[in-house]
Amino acid sequence: MTSALVDCPACESTVSRSAAACPKCGHPIRDDLARGSVMRRSDGTGAAAASDTMGLLSMIFGIVAIGLAFVPFEISWLAIVLSLMAVIFGGVALARIGRGAASGRGMAIAGLVTGMLGLILFLFAFAYVLNNPNEF
Repeated sequence: MTSALVDCPACESTVSRSAAACPKCGHPIRDDLARGSVMRRSDGTGAAAASDTMGLLSMIFGIVAIGLAFVPFEISWLAIVLSLMAVIFGGVALARIGRGAASGRGMAIAGLVTGMLGLILFLFAFAYVLNNPNEF
């Protein structure tokens, strides 16, 4: 079922999909519909939101943090920074997804999990180095 309502990408007001431009801000709607950049509504109230960039960044930061947890200590402190950023970005993304402002729940959860795993792996590697100082 195709709805007759879409969200204006410029001002996020609800506009008829047959409108040439948004009546509130004047943004061209038909051109954006042809390109697919207007958020189509699945019903009269809920928008099919665009994927959340914060969820993607969270996942990327978490994956990189896991890799950095095992490099020499001069660089591995970045694992803590990226892990914390992954957890924060993932939490913000999940909050936005919960409000219906975005999609990409899987990427946000993956970012949270990889961020926490990167932090845990770094702490284990750091504890190992502290307990075995003669090996390094």
